[in-house]
Amino acid sequence: AGVSAGFNAPIAGVFFALEIVQGAFQKNNKEEERNSGNGIVSKPPLESLTSSSSNVSAVLLSSVLSALIAQALLGQHLVLELSDYTLKTPLIELPLYLLLGCLSGLMATLFSQTAQLF
Repeated sequence: AGVSAGFNAPIAGVFFALEIVQGAFQKNNKEEERNSGNGIVSKPPLESLTSSSSNVSAVLLSSVLSALIAQALLGQHLVLELSDYTLKTPLIELPLYLLLGCLSGLMATLFSQTAQLF
């Protein structure tokens, strides 16, 4: 709903929500073992988010309604507007952006490894 309203793109909001949220509801085909005495208890596999039409319709409805309400309140202009940007000194700025990208990639890797560790 937030993506739909913020970018005035309800269909993109639906696809974004289904792509992100479905990762939490992926089918788990492996049986998990649980220590409960001597027996092995297996958990049933989780359903996929898109397996139920009510889940998809709820995401679609929230996305379209948020875009309609945002459009009714704000009009046709976007909530997030970008200003014009030009490179003033490309020979200095581009290497700095390359360095920023490399540092961001290293920090993302460090963050991901730390999250997996904990």
